[in-house]
Amino acid sequence: MELVQVIVWPAALVWLGYLFRSEIREMSKRIAWGAERSTRGRLEEALDRADEVWRTVKGQLGNRRAEPSIGGSPIRYEVLQRLAQTSARAAILETWTEVETAMTDAAGQYFDLHRGPMASRRVVERLIEDERLPREALPFYQSLRDIRNSATHYPDRVLTQEDAERFLDHALELARLVRMATG
Repeated sequence: MELVQVIVWPAALVWLGYLFRSEIREMSKRIAWGAERSTRGRLEEALDRADEVWRTVKGQLGNRRAEPSIGGSPIRYEVLQRLAQTSARAAILETWTEVETAMTDAAGQYFDLHRGPMASRRVVERLIEDERLPREALPFYQSLRDIRNSATHYPDRVLTQEDAERFLDHALELARLVRMATG
């Protein structure tokens, strides 16, 4: 009798799952759609925040605006734009390597830190302390870093080519700013 009582509940759940399988499938699609829509909203907010902070940084730079190229190479910029057409996530991650390269170069050249790695955030903080970058460069860096970190976990269908291109422009501006500040 105890064995029958133990088996009845799981069997009843399986049977109810079978009976309502189409409703369960439909509900799971709606839940996934809502989560995707929420993720999309967070991404839009983060990109808008980066746009806003960039306008402040750009205003403080005056005519020292960075060109949308990497080390004077518009070809690399075009490659990243084409990558954004294929995979927005790959474009965001690949573009971030340009920022990391600029930070590593800055740490090695400007700070003479050949002893070991230096966190990118610390590089930006030091450049701000030495008045080589405007104070708003740190929130700009942080917002781009947050977008990059989030993008690695977003489903492919959430990220668009436009998102990747907005990120691309901002990240390359940041890399160029760091190079200008240490060059």
